[in-house]
Amino acid sequence: MVESSDHRAEPRQLKDWDEVRQSYCHLVGLAKRELRIFSPALEPGVFEQRAFMEAVRTFLITAHARRIHLLVLDGATALRKSPRLVELLRSFPSQVEIRRLGPHIQSDGASYLLADEDRMVLRSDPKHYAGIVVDSDLGKVRPKRQEFVDYWAQSDPDPNLRRLQL
Repeated sequence: MVESSDHRAEPRQLKDWDEVRQSYCHLVGLAKRELRIFSPALEPGVFEQRAFMEAVRTFLITAHARRIHLLVLDGATALRKSPRLVELLRSFPSQVEIRRLGPHIQSDGASYLLADEDRMVLRSDPKHYAGIVVDSDLGKVRPKRQEFVDYWAQSDPDPNLRRLQL
């Protein structure tokens, strides 16, 4: 079935952790230009999964112009919980930037992945699978995208996540 360009699918509710992991991988696979990820601690049940890391790797090697912006609350916690993902992202220094949320910013605790301008996985509590997937709906994604842009502008590179070049 072909959908018209002005038709937007309703957000889909995530029912379990498998759907969360599949949704993250699916949106990474659909992204053409950029991924913006905000996760308080890079929960390993999502980010340390082989399928997710392979999707990210494929996203980055397919086109040099593709970018990932990753925002975490604390670099040491992110490195402890998802060391393989952090190491993978460090291997693409010209395409990936990792920052920590500024200490004066009060986030609502949500975890989300934004793919380009119109796709998103949003979970209001990173410790729980409940959330939604938004596909091809700029209007629903725009508020979280703007939130990410605002957070990013007030964030700093985390020294715990920098790679020492020898």
